Amino acid sequence: RDCLLSRGLGDVYKRQLPHYVWGIALALIRLGVLRQIEDVRSALQRTNPEDTAYQQHFARLMELEAQRRTCEERMELG
Repeated sequence: RDCLLSRGLGDVYKRQLPHYVWGIALALIRLGVLRQIEDVRSALQRTNPEDTAYQQHFARLMELEAQRRTCEERMELG
């Protein structure tokens, strides 16, 4: 009986572990994206809006914001 119980718990852990690991991975990805967003915002503040680099930074910021939203949506879905 104990063997069956522990085996049943092992099956539960096997099913939950990938979900748990996926949640951790999403949280780490989100943290990385947030750090990149901070860096790009800082670069935008230091760049002349008439400079072509400004448009490049702005485009990158929009990409990163989309990635952040995607991460957060997937984290909410759990």
